[in-house]
Amino acid sequence: MAEVAGNNKKGVYDLAGEGGWLSAYCDLLEAVYEDETGVVRKLSRQQAAFVAWDCAPKQTRQPETMLDLATLLNYKSEQVFYKWRKTGWYKTLILAVRQNILLPYLHDIDRKTIGAALTEEGGAGVQARKLFYEVAGVLSQTQQVELKNHAGEAFEVRQIDYRQLVKGVAPDGEG
Repeated sequence: MAEVAGNNKKGVYDLAGEGGWLSAYCDLLEAVYEDETGVVRKLSRQQAAFVAWDCAPKQTRQPETMLDLATLLNYKSEQVFYKWRKTGWYKTLILAVRQNILLPYLHDIDRKTIGAALTEEGGAGVQARKLFYEVAGVLSQTQQVELKNHAGEAFEVRQIDYRQLVKGVAPDGEG
């Protein structure tokens, strides 16, 4: 790993420790992606290093800045990284790396979500149950529900002002 983990004027970087991105870098060296023309390509060392570095927690990144990373990777400036961030391969791979980072925690978070949906009260409980139903596929923000009467005919639910119905005065055209 001499190409990525090396000495520089600021010291030695511990890319495997806290804030390190060595594991993601090694995985990305094996990754392939389709470019804009549909050709399957592999990342360069520098591209893999940048994507892995960019996915590391900002507070603990080593090196701390894009300029320092550019220097480590033998670039004169960090401008190439800004260009890469606009490309399709970067956007695809950054999402994949982030998903891989989060995946080990999925089971624990699912358990907490289920627990909150079962036990929380008030607004927090409503939000927990809504999230649970969305994740379970029972509820969707875009899903439309068609209501049918006993004869199988579709109907719409209209909003009715029940306060007026109680007083005996319904809105125009109702009651």
